[in-house]
Amino acid sequence: MRNLYLLGLTAILASGCASSGGGSIFPEAGDADAAIADAEQQINQATAIGADSLASDAIASARQNLATARSMNTGPGRDRAALAGRQAAADAIFAQERAKLVMAERLQAQAKASLDALPPNGGAQ
Repeated sequence: MRNLYLLGLTAILASGCASSGGGSIFPEAGDADAAIADAEQQINQATAIGADSLASDAIASARQNLATARSMNTGPGRDRAALAGRQAAADAIFAQERAKLVMAERLQAQAKASLDALPPNGGAQ
């Protein structure tokens, strides 16, 4: 009797969970227009700090995902457009950070070269 009760309770809970999703087992991806706008802003920021030359693969990926998001931003593809927009923004942020890393590494190499050019003991005799 107890097993029958548990089975019934499980069935009720399962049907409640399945029906609360709005017809989809996946959550909504968010507003596609907002994701695309954010991606555009992040790509512009990445470009401004030199990601085109310092992180070319990452910025190319961001632009490709942005193009995908724009092309899917109609009808039933809006969830996928939002995901592609969010991926484009993430790629652009990665491009920004990669560009900053490359710039920092270059500055570090310049500083090391300047230090190496100094005479031993700072030139003291």
